[in-house]
Amino acid sequence: MADDTIPKDLPVDTFLERVIPEWKDDNRMNFYMQSFKSNRDVNPQEWDAKLTMWSNVIHLACQYRQAVVAKTSTLKQFMTRERREAYSSQTNTPLGWYVVIVCVLYFF
Repeated sequence: MADDTIPKDLPVDTFLERVIPEWKDDNRMNFYMQSFKSNRDVNPQEWDAKLTMWSNVIHLACQYRQAVVAKTSTLKQFMTRERREAYSSQTNTPLGWYVVIVCVLYFF
């Protein structure tokens, strides 16, 4: 990890806030939370941006939690984010979480 000064006992969501700038930005995260298009060819830049973001989230969360092998439910939990908007305190998981997990498992 880039920053060894981050405590090892933070919730994953709080850790991700510290290492991924977009994680704090509700507007930007709304883009990442949207589902993937049914076909990558529709908009490859959007597809790749989302996949890259979520792959990084999984990689960093697994590294932080020192998890070599994780269950699908754990990977989904790593991608879950508490909304920061003043009028909302809900928890969000990206609509395309299953696409990310399939791609990550396929390419690694």
